[in-house]
Amino acid sequence: MEIDTNGRIIAFLTLSEMDLIRKEKPSFYGVSDAGEIVFAPSILFESFYLLYFDPRRNSIREVSVEGIVGDEFRSRYGFVKDYMYNMKVYPNHIKSLVFL
Repeated sequence: MEIDTNGRIIAFLTLSEMDLIRKEKPSFYGVSDAGEIVFAPSILFESFYLLYFDPRRNSIREVSVEGIVGDEFRSRYGFVKDYMYNMKVYPNHIKSLVFL
């Protein structure tokens, strides 16, 4: 983390290996109640990562989500097998990531 001449914080985030393979850049989805900046892919794959960046500690937490829907759901509602578009993330909707 660096501070520029105007006092703004500049942070450089590293991506997980999975994101580099898919060439999917994470999008900014907001700030959690804990002050962490939340990044997630805009395309929902079978599994994906959420990135939580804490600017105060200059640390990143990476949460792996193994999947949300199964093949039966995908075929019934006509979703492509590998991915779905328009994933929505609501950072303050859940209070804890402990269940993940």
